[in-house]
Amino acid sequence: MLFILAEQSEHQGLDTSSLKSSMDRWWINCQRDADDRAFVNEAVRGVRDGSRPFDHAMYAAVLDRRARTGKLSFDD
Repeated sequence: MLFILAEQSEHQGLDTSSLKSSMDRWWINCQRDADDRAFVNEAVRGVRDGSRPFDHAMYAAVLDRRARTGKLSFDD
């Protein structure tokens, strides 16, 4: 979901209304881990309302933090 969000935010790719609707209403809520689900929901809300960009560099940083800490987060 975060890769798709980065594509939508940075390149306006994978940006159809049906994909966004399916992602926002269904797929992001299929994550089992509640903290991960909350993080992805927050990231999506930020991109959709324009308050937080989410590009591929941010995506890579989030994945790196998860590898080091075990949690998705914007900050260390």
